[in-house]
Amino acid sequence: MMPVSMVGRAGERAELDRAWSTVVDAGRPSPAVTVITGAAGVGKSLLVAAAVEGFSPRPAVVLSGAARLHDPAPYDWLAAVLSGRDTSGLDLPPDALAWLAQQPTAPRERYAPGTLLRLAVRTVRRLVGAGPAVLVVEDLHALDPASLNLVGELATAGDLPALLVVASRPPADAVAPDLAVRVLSRLCGVRGAVRQHLGPLGVAEVAEV
Repeated sequence: MMPVSMVGRAGERAELDRAWSTVVDAGRPSPAVTVITGAAGVGKSLLVAAAVEGFSPRPAVVLSGAARLHDPAPYDWLAAVLSGRDTSGLDLPPDALAWLAQQPTAPRERYAPGTLLRLAVRTVRRLVGAGPAVLVVEDLHALDPASLNLVGELATAGDLPALLVVASRPPADAVAPDLAVRVLSRLCGVRGAVRQHLGPLGVAEVAEV
């Protein structure tokens, strides 16, 4: 029996599998990108979770993060990724990592925004290593501007063997709507990018569920 989360989403799931195969088999110089949009509760996160769980071969690394529910702070996505991880072997400035991880011990003086962005990209590179990896960005619309900039940079980063999977509500629901529009446009403009918009299930699909 088809899992409930996949009822009516088999085509989208197959597209995600194909995107993963381009990372594993084709040796892309930059990440493959999949953007999944839709209203709240339409099943974006369920689709992503089911797809990542079923990827073959299994990803060597899965980095997944989302914004906090209230008052998103700079680099919320990366802070979620770093939460609970041992960062001692990343060979990056400890004070920069403290900022990126939103640690309470972060120094009062911070890096310039452009420098911190480059260090954030370098942090993801270190975590991905030789890959292949899956980078999951949940609720792009809820992310802070620094995280949005990071996601945009990762989409075009060279020598990053990863599938970047982004789920978002429409930009009108975003914390930073104008920036969200620009980032989504950049993501969808990547060569071979997959764009999926999930609508409500039909009557027959609801009956199947």
